Amino acid sequence: LAVFTRPDGRLHLFGDSAEGIAPSTETVAARGRAVVGMLVPSRDGLTRLDRGGFVSYGLEGGAERIVVTAAPPSPPDQPAHSHADILSFELDIAGRSWIVDRGVSGYDGDWLRSYVRSTRAHNTVTINDRDQSEMWATFRVGGRADQVRATASVSAGTGFRFEGSYR
Repeated sequence: LAVFTRPDGRLHLFGDSAEGIAPSTETVAARGRAVVGMLVPSRDGLTRLDRGGFVSYGLEGGAERIVVTAAPPSPPDQPAHSHADILSFELDIAGRSWIVDRGVSGYDGDWLRSYVRSTRAHNTVTINDRDQSEMWATFRVGGRADQVRATASVSAGTGFRFEGSYR
């Protein structure tokens, strides 16, 4: 929860996420405290969520944070909500959103649904105007990009460094 929460309490918008759909992060944290009896820990420094395919780095206090998608478009058995967003990122500086993702607009089979799933709608590289994966219809994916490599490190000399590639 701490990795995906912006300093103002809103969520980072990766994949099919949108504002105002799920309970607020404050509500989820309060329920967690009630059930588990502890606060959601902060996520300063480097955090790898390998199973989910995300890497984040945040400075102490969370006012600066970068979150990067570092996984293929979806689990092979559940491609319906995939986006062509490998190596996309969101960046918060001084407690404010600086670089944000499009999130999702809805599930109608219109041009906007196609756009928000496309590579060009995300903060990543588009080459020759081609999507990373073949997104089609409202919930379909054809040929999928493969994650090749994703590494992250922090050092005193260079700060946070992320490198990734896919094919």
